[in-house]
Amino acid sequence: MATSAGHTSPGPRSRQSLMTLRVYTTTRDGIVVQERAQIHVVAGDRFDLYGLSQAWPPCRCPRHRRC
Repeated sequence: MATSAGHTSPGPRSRQSLMTLRVYTTTRDGIVVQERAQIHVVAGDRFDLYGLSQAWPPCRCPRHRRC
């Protein structure tokens, strides 16, 4: 579709992944032991916040271990 300036307008935006979050289990030295989950954030998608929060393992760093 041409606009008045002669430029074509972009078609509908493709549903591409804007961001991929990866959740890993690691050793204390940072060596990846297991990939636990991949979450793809897609433009225009509504997502389940509860389900998203369940993908993350509980933090076991010294700061959060007390909680």
